[in-house]
Amino acid sequence: FPRAWPVGAFMIALLYAVWIFEGVQELFVGLLLFQGVPVAQELARGAFGASGKRSALAAFMIWVCAFAIVVPIPVIVFVAYFYPAMLEHFVRRRKREIYRGLWQKFEWYSRALGYTDETGANPFRVLGLPQTASQAQIRKRFRDLSMKYHPDKTGNDPVKKEMFIRIQEAMELITKGMFDDARPDDAKAVMKRVHATVNRCASLASIIAMWFVLSLLQ
Repeated sequence: FPRAWPVGAFMIALLYAVWIFEGVQELFVGLLLFQGVPVAQELARGAFGASGKRSALAAFMIWVCAFAIVVPIPVIVFVAYFYPAMLEHFVRRRKREIYRGLWQKFEWYSRALGYTDETGANPFRVLGLPQTASQAQIRKRFRDLSMKYHPDKTGNDPVKKEMFIRIQEAMELITKGMFDDARPDDAKAVMKRVHATVNRCASLASIIAMWFVLSLLQ
């Protein structure tokens, strides 16, 4: 059993690396549900014995934890597609006391999933930053890149000008209108980020549904 622990450590490191560079995409969810969960359950069986109540309980709790991590994804898709008015109502009134806590959790979960713009590009990758970058790191990187690609300094080079626009859009998608953003609110930027989150969740929902069905059949 002790020799099996490196497998678990490797799986955690692999999931973290994928998340850092890609966010929560199909690869991450597939690895988590179809590889990470079985590996964790096997390690639990090794720790508590191949049979017995403790082993079964540990395996079940691992499944529950995985389910709790991914269940917001199909919930977001369900609300967005079947109750769009409810979602818009929630977004418009997000600063009211009754919605503020839920909105903050939604933003945290969206940030953990990772954003993409209309072209499918990850704004963190546009800025050359990992998903874990702090607000200070994001703003510093934005200032550096803005100075580097500003049209006044590049002689209106079309390629660099396009990059400058992409940098501006990436920064807006990541930070503008966030829960802790002290700048004036921007409803357009907020809805853009919400739609990006819905699109990301929609691309993952089928994988989660497949895992859930297969889990019930086992």
